[in-house]
Amino acid sequence: MRLVRKYFMSGGKSEKGFVLVAAILATMILMALGFYVLTTTTQDIRISTRLVAERKAFSAAECGLHVLCLTFDPGMAALSNQSCDATNDPNNKYDIAAPARNSTLPSILTVGSDITGGKRWVSQVYNTTITGKDTSYNSSVPVAVGVMFGPVPDDPSYR
Repeated sequence: MRLVRKYFMSGGKSEKGFVLVAAILATMILMALGFYVLTTTTQDIRISTRLVAERKAFSAAECGLHVLCLTFDPGMAALSNQSCDATNDPNNKYDIAAPARNSTLPSILTVGSDITGGKRWVSQVYNTTITGKDTSYNSSVPVAVGVMFGPVPDDPSYR
């Protein structure tokens, strides 16, 4: 009876095991926080890697655009797997699709191209796609390009 009285007088609450529960709860909170930080950091690294890859691929497409502007010919064949700078960055490459005349746009009259006055001269618009690729990141960026070519004779049979 004395033991029962002592139990009721002391409040009857045992605090044994509370420290264990608090430690487990704190450990779970710290693990959740660590998992959140790890996930956020991993996503940031993935995003920055993708941005670098897209910028490098766009740089390769820009290199292809410069080559297209310098060497454009309406009858040119498609170029594929061309290197931008094989010495410094061999992973940057570009493809240029064969140009096709845009028949939906009218020919643009080029005034003053013929000093004899016998022919009409026009400029024509050709469409192509340049795809920049970076093989180290396995990324690619397509860029649609319209190129004006001329002056050429205003003759429907011309090219």
